[in-house]
Amino acid sequence: MKNKSAKKYWLCLIIIPFMGLFFATQDYGHAGTLKGADYSYTGALKNGRPEGIGTMTYTNGNSYTGAFVDGDFSGEGKLVNKVEKWTYTGVFSDGVPDGKGKMNLPDGTTRAVLFDKGTLVK
Repeated sequence: MKNKSAKKYWLCLIIIPFMGLFFATQDYGHAGTLKGADYSYTGALKNGRPEGIGTMTYTNGNSYTGAFVDGDFSGEGKLVNKVEKWTYTGVFSDGVPDGKGKMNLPDGTTRAVLFDKGTLVK
């Protein structure tokens, strides 16, 4: 019985510090700001990249507000194109519109749209 307790004790002395080192080096996400040559980002970050909800604003005035996965627009979001004066609100995947959404056009009309991996289908 005494020998089994000693083995458990030594096992704990080895595993617990290792687990602490592992979890201490993981970045589980936090809020912050990133700045690049042509953009700024404010929102959730993980491992130094946009992850979660945030806003990316470009120097030309265009912006995206919504969900990010591994730095890309992914999930529900709103893309505002100030240059061409339109907005798209809907689903994104891998940085491009991908699914159902709504576009507000420069003439003031709104229409339902469908994108397939960045290509307007309908």
